[in-house]
Amino acid sequence: MRSVPAEQTCNPHPPGPSRGGLTLRRIAFVVLVSFATACSVVGALYERLDLLLGLEAREWLDLDETQMHDFRRAARLRIEENRREELPEYIAFLELAATRVESPPDAATLQADAEKLRLLLRGTVRRSLPMIADTLASLHPGQVQHLAEQFAESNAEYAEDYLEIAPERFRKNRLRRSREAIERWTGRLDPLQREQVAELVDAVPDGSAAWSAYSQSWQQSLLAELRAGADSERLQALTEQWWTTDAAMDPAYVAQLEENRHIIAGSVARLLPTLTQRQRTRAAAEFRGLAADLRELLRPVEEEQQP
Repeated sequence: MRSVPAEQTCNPHPPGPSRGGLTLRRIAFVVLVSFATACSVVGALYERLDLLLGLEAREWLDLDETQMHDFRRAARLRIEENRREELPEYIAFLELAATRVESPPDAATLQADAEKLRLLLRGTVRRSLPMIADTLASLHPGQVQHLAEQFAESNAEYAEDYLEIAPERFRKNRLRRSREAIERWTGRLDPLQREQVAELVDAVPDGSAAWSAYSQSWQQSLLAELRAGADSERLQALTEQWWTTDAAMDPAYVAQLEENRHIIAGSVARLLPTLTQRQRTRAAAEFRGLAADLRELLRPVEEEQQP
């Protein structure tokens, strides 16, 4: 699975190298696997997350059967915790998104909504870190070397896709990804709306090099800690700092990300009022449909709570 830097799709905080910079964090984002799919398969995919995440972990960490068993068991417990305690918050956010499409707010409100989601996602990661740290602490030297090789391959792919590409092609790809990210919810944009998306893409500076440097920095730090035999508690503390805060980032880059969020909120606030009734209806229905699918996942929890 290849992830795309979200900064290239109007998100000010790119996920990182195409395969690996975010892979360990992707293990933590148990709920986001569902969010990335069509509504019709959310439930089936969510119910199999322990297997999907286990396969992802095995690819990157070369887990043996015992480690795989332990990881999947921990993943099942984490997924059930997510179902009980976090899914309602994601559902509420999707319902809120539907109302924002129907009654477009100002840029400040949209930026506050985006910050709410960012904190929610970081909370999901933070609560997943004990499981990840325990797995990392169990790795033997050969598995650590396997992870190092996976990182190197990932970084090379990222450089090819984002750092070594011709500027015109880079902009074209970035614009296409941004437009597709919006049209996934609204349907096809008209020419004037596409111009607005192009203006947004051009207004947000390219952060690929800064993100690559940050990703490779924490990758090397993680590998050094693993080679030194860091325990689970140490690894949990470090991954929490790297993956749920901006503490390890260049302050100038952090400031640019904040400015990017401001630019994006303003651009979206200008785009939303231009949506046709058909686009508005479709987007709201997409958000509510996904919320309804996630709500179905709460049924087992609600049934357990009934007297």
